[in-house]
Amino acid sequence: MQDVLLLYVKFLTRLEKSLIRGNKFVLHHIAEHRFALQITGENLSYRITDNDPHYDNMKVRTISAKEENSDSIRTAKIVNEYVHQINSVLKEKYYKGLSKSNSILLRSPSRLPSFFNINERYHLSSSCCIANNALYNGVGRLFGMNVVIKERYMNYMDYYNHIPELVTSELKVNDFVFLHIQEPDLLVKMVTLSEKKPLSRALIKPFIFLNI
Repeated sequence: MQDVLLLYVKFLTRLEKSLIRGNKFVLHHIAEHRFALQITGENLSYRITDNDPHYDNMKVRTISAKEENSDSIRTAKIVNEYVHQINSVLKEKYYKGLSKSNSILLRSPSRLPSFFNINERYHLSSSCCIANNALYNGVGRLFGMNVVIKERYMNYMDYYNHIPELVTSELKVNDFVFLHIQEPDLLVKMVTLSEKKPLSRALIKPFIFLNI
């Protein structure tokens, strides 16, 4: 199922970039079935609702403005238009049996935030972020860190096996290293002991190395 979702998101990101009323819509694949929708243009507002019903067997919601101003109302309208375009493509593939999804869910609308630079704030010569997830790499960039992993490890075992080498190398040239560990939550989702054992061993290795 995860492979199907991954292919579905990659298909969406290959769609021609949409231009609606002068605003550019671009989908960025993050991980698994997750993506980020980037909208650029004039007179936009992040003060709009999401379209996620947050419950099973419920219809996707219509996005609406959170504030009674022209920017919020306009943004809600054009995002709904974009969702309608994507849904038209997905539904066609869904009914042909080529897609498991017939819509997209958009959550937590926001704008590009402005953060302090961690190197300037704490007088560091340099800092870096080691993460196998686009979200944490993005946060690292916002704080002025160098991102070490440019291309995501598709196999979590490869990531954990490389952590000691990555940390050792980066500590030689950075005053601060941020290391992200994500996969422990996968242990809960794994059913059999045979599935859990290799991941458990892979998780233990970097912690022993780091003396945590």
